[in-house]
This record gives sequence, structure tokens and C-alpha cells, in this order.
Amino acid sequence: RRTVTRAEFEALVAPLVDRTMAKCRIALRDAELRPADVAEVVLVGGASRIPLVRRRVAELFGRTPHTDLN
Repeated sequence: RRTVTRAEFEALVAPLVDRTMAKCRIALRDAELRPADVAEVVLVGGASRIPLVRRRVAELFGRTPHTDLN
């Protein structure tokens, strides 16, 4: 057993988050949209609870993502 700090966890998942954010940028480009053109970003699933994911999505889209759906 080992305790993992948030910083350690975020360092481990950062490459996956980076790849996901790159896919978001590609999807926006392919749709000929800017992040500001998206009315709302809704995060669902387990990864939506990760603070790093929420921060990175907020940085890309310029607003806090909606995470209240269960």
C-alpha cells in the first residue's frame, strides 16, 4: 500500500490529459469552431472528478465545465 499525493497523481495522468485535450483541439478545428463557439462543456464519467481535467478543460474553453450531472 502507498499513499499517492494529488501532485503525483496529476503527474501520472498528465500525458493522458494532454492527449485528450489535443483531440478536443482537433475536433474543434475539424468542425471549424473556436472554443468560444461552444455554448457549454459537459463533463461526465469518473475523469470529470479529477481537478486537473476540470482545470485543463476550463483553460481550453475559457469557462468552468458543467459537472453536476450524475
